[in-house]
Amino acid sequence: MKIFAILAPALAIVSCLGRINESPSSEPAAPIVLDAPVEFSVQQRSTTALPGSNGKMVVTIDDITRGQVMTTLSWQGGPEIVTTRSLRENDGVTFTAGNHTYRIKLKKLTNVLLGQDCAQFQLWPAASEPVAPIVLDAPVEFSVQQRSTAALPGSNGKVVVTLDDITRGQVMTALSWQDGPEIVTTRSLRGNDVVTFTAGIHTYRIKLKTLTNLLVGEDNATFQLWPGTVELDEPLSETKKIEALIVSLKQLVGSTFIRNGQERTLDDAITLMREKWKRRESEIKTADDFIRIAGSCSSTSGKAYIIKMSDGKEIQSEEWFKEQLELIEELPKKTGVGDKK
Repeated sequence: MKIFAILAPALAIVSCLGRINESPSSEPAAPIVLDAPVEFSVQQRSTTALPGSNGKMVVTIDDITRGQVMTTLSWQGGPEIVTTRSLRENDGVTFTAGNHTYRIKLKKLTNVLLGQDCAQFQLWPAASEPVAPIVLDAPVEFSVQQRSTAALPGSNGKVVVTLDDITRGQVMTALSWQDGPEIVTTRSLRGNDVVTFTAGIHTYRIKLKTLTNLLVGEDNATFQLWPGTVELDEPLSETKKIEALIVSLKQLVGSTFIRNGQERTLDDAITLMREKWKRRESEIKTADDFIRIAGSCSSTSGKAYIIKMSDGKEIQSEEWFKEQLELIEELPKKTGVGDKK
């Protein structure tokens, strides 16, 4: 009994150590569990749980008005994760919950005659940033013969368009994943019809430009394809050029924005640019004014804004915006917008 009494404390310590070693990992579970990017809708003036969060995290939106909606992300019954901000279609926000980072994008705002207006969002883990299935440096044109299937330019064969017979000024057209499900169900298209579609989490537009009937050979259709963030309107106003410049930052996946020596997210940069534009709109009449006044340097220190690319290369934001402005102003020439027949 004396030996047991002496050994008992030591045995208790060993037992506790054993339980410690057998305890599960202290790595916190992801607050949002997603196998793939998801889409979900939220009615205006309401709060909805984020998919995969088991009700722990919610998004709250206010009235949908003038093409924007005030949006907040927060813990259920707890503090904010993303403070209230105005979002427009295709705006994205990167946020951190626990040790995990996610991205949420406002895909579409819908106004309905009956019932509640709603906002459609996309959500995915930032670590699994989806690669764009169609990569385009500029809008492109391509032709497809009737009764055939062709890969969309920039899709590396992943996305295809299929045409039926060209007849009576129209053609039945479908978009789909190669050997997979449809992206755009079969529909009749005529000259200048435009279809907006989503592949993965990315949005694109395709336009049937012309239908050609040949005496010899196969009839064919000519299409134009471009990213959905680019609007091929006529004419391209200075306001739209400025908006396109701001939106161009979204394509720099994995990059950061350096302001006064501090690295910030591209979402922060986009918010900053919009705020400076609004604050100094009386001085900003053109896209060049925007670059010079709002997009090039800090108003307080005069230090140039820097964009740090995902590969570590740094470029002044003024240089980036000037390059983008050249591309934006080239769009009407490359796509034939404004041509007079």
